[in-house]
Amino acid sequence: MKNPVLFMLICLASLSPCKGQDLETAVRNCETYFIDGDSARFEQWLCQLYPAFLKANLPEYGMAVQAASAGRFEEAFANLYSLADEDLFLDSITEDGNFTALHPLPQWQELLDYIREKTARYDNPVRLNLQRIQNRDQGIRILYMYIEDATLRKAVHDLMEEIDRQSAVEVCAILDRYGWLGSDRIGTEGNETLFLAIQHVADTTVQQRYFPMLEKAVADGDAEGWHLAFLTDRLLMNRGEKQVYGTQKIFSGESAVPYLVPLRDPHSVDRLRAELGMEPLAEDLAEDGIKWDLEDYLRNLPETERQYENFKRSRGL
Repeated sequence: MKNPVLFMLICLASLSPCKGQDLETAVRNCETYFIDGDSARFEQWLCQLYPAFLKANLPEYGMAVQAASAGRFEEAFANLYSLADEDLFLDSITEDGNFTALHPLPQWQELLDYIREKTARYDNPVRLNLQRIQNRDQGIRILYMYIEDATLRKAVHDLMEEIDRQSAVEVCAILDRYGWLGSDRIGTEGNETLFLAIQHVADTTVQQRYFPMLEKAVADGDAEGWHLAFLTDRLLMNRGEKQVYGTQKIFSGESAVPYLVPLRDPHSVDRLRAELGMEPLAEDLAEDGIKWDLEDYLRNLPETERQYENFKRSRGL
């Protein structure tokens, strides 16, 4: 199954996320420094957007904060362990003032020992480098999601494409040196960042080059099946072809709800998804407010294909 954290961030444009005070501050400062052309301060705040977004939107984090504040320490630690198991906040939890009340407790030291033992198994220079790449990759998308001014959105989108290019250069260097590192070597977030950088770069040559490496990594257990599904469908869409797994959706401008890129074999899509450990398409699309019904899909397919043809023409495909 997909990691819900990463899936939440892959499709940011279709979300209605929470916006906590820290996130609101980070977004506001990013926007201000971007407009002012203060690149140093902009980068500083950009890298804080993703952690702030997670804190505002992950239930486990919010429940841990509330439980710690209310003296429900066992509940607080249970949620913190849940986050640590997903490799979230491993390097920042000790500095988080929301959990100061937990510090005198023996369970706090046990949590820190658990985190130290966990990270000791990783290649931490590579992991931390990938964490920085992920913060930029996701941060610029979070900023884009909140920008309302059309001209500013275009400028942020252009920067997003540049950041994607930079991220791909760095990640390709890691892949060329080490191969596709599994979560056991760089943690869950690091492993997913390898996928994100290849998925997001607007360069099919890069995607095609590393597709066989990802395919092998999935077979070896060093990457998730849904990574392969997303990259497969992205490559097909970039070539103007129909997708296999139903991971790609497009906003046409004709509706507030995205439409599904046409499927090669809609009758078999759930079986193909299951082969990669993915949930049925109906469950996936429901998160975007799209109802999946095979008969409706087939009935509306001519209109969907018309919109897809418009998309392909706009991309010169």
